[in-house]
Amino acid sequence: TFGGEVVFFASCVMQRTEKILSNASKRKRESVVKNASLFSCLTGLRYSDILQLTWEDMVPAVNGNEYDIRIKTQKTEKELTLPLSTDALKLCGDQGSGRIFQGLSRSAIDHPLKHWLHRAGIKKKVTFHSFRHTFAVLQIAAGASIYIVSRMLGHKCVATTERYVDLVDSIKREAIGNIQLNMKVEFSENIK
Repeated sequence: TFGGEVVFFASCVMQRTEKILSNASKRKRESVVKNASLFSCLTGLRYSDILQLTWEDMVPAVNGNEYDIRIKTQKTEKELTLPLSTDALKLCGDQGSGRIFQGLSRSAIDHPLKHWLHRAGIKKKVTFHSFRHTFAVLQIAAGASIYIVSRMLGHKCVATTERYVDLVDSIKREAIGNIQLNMKVEFSENIK
């Protein structure tokens, strides 16, 4: 929720995400959860959309060298076409038929995620939806336009996406104190 603190893995978003997910075992079930989680970080898709994602939703991009995802979102029933990065495509595994993240379910996510958080030493409440927040914050922090991020998230209006701008501004405010010159500064009379 945005009334309080939004969990998006603090100021080192991807580092913490990688730390959490590095605790995933090599078991197939956890591997599917890990890949789906990272896929959400790279695409901004909701759990419900990733759960329903099929190979038929992957279509060649206009340039012919890349792929797009073409879906109708579960929550808003809005049709989206999203470019797919090479890393996101790799997380899908070998192309097949049917659902991409086979074996993914709500019950398959909760236990491993809690276990990974514990092993990573993270005490904040994190849900699968936090990966969607991660995508939005990283995109805005990297300089993507709020309008583009809004479209990629499938928000009905840009105002919904503006919340992430405030988060990025607060990260900047926190980060400014990270560099300190341990020196005494004398002010001239012209500076007050």
